[in-house]
Amino acid sequence: MTQPQQKNKERHFAECAAEFLGVSWNLGPDREKPDFIISGEGVKFGLEVAEIFDGRKNRDGSCEKKAEVQCQKILNELKQEYEAISGAYISLKLLGSLTDEVKNKLVPSLLSRHYDLMNPLFTDEYELTSETKIYLTVSPHKTFWTYINLHVGGVNSNALPVIQAEINRKSNLLQSYQNNINLPVRLLIVADRTWNSGKLTTNDDAQADIKDFDTVYFLSYPDKIFVFSNCLMQK
Repeated sequence: MTQPQQKNKERHFAECAAEFLGVSWNLGPDREKPDFIISGEGVKFGLEVAEIFDGRKNRDGSCEKKAEVQCQKILNELKQEYEAISGAYISLKLLGSLTDEVKNKLVPSLLSRHYDLMNPLFTDEYELTSETKIYLTVSPHKTFWTYINLHVGGVNSNALPVIQAEINRKSNLLQSYQNNINLPVRLLIVADRTWNSGKLTTNDDAQADIKDFDTVYFLSYPDKIFVFSNCLMQK
């Protein structure tokens, strides 16, 4: 992910958090350490955005997220190849195994099929291999190719240890954030449940040690936010 893409993602999460909280935040321009200086409704503070992931981790971060990024990269490259050859634009979902056989067969199989590209309601589904099924729709505007297997896992409701670990990690940087802006700093922790690597949530009675942060938010994206303050948690 490029730096502009990352900043757009952080901004989107911050805007979602404000919407769930029912507040109006002016995020200001993109920046770093912390990610935003928030103003509005009589308050001003720094906001650092951090994303957490479920599952195994190594020095490079989340192993599952790394695998997701690699799979999506493969699909994006196949999408570009298909569009360059056909000049057609479709949205596609792939369910099953993303094997070398699938990667080699996908574009030729799409090119061999005849689609009503002028009909925005046109859909198709077929088995590419015995273990892989393709679902597609004609999309004359924005198109997406999605590997369904990356988005359909179960949700881990025991996110608190991961949340606390991220609070602890970011608290080591808190003083530098405060020195940079001379303002209190809040932390927005995000678990993006639209991907398997981010399928994390917590219980309504969970508590966390927020260290010296002014407030810690946990956004279980896309539909729930928790507010941790003074070791107490509010939904």
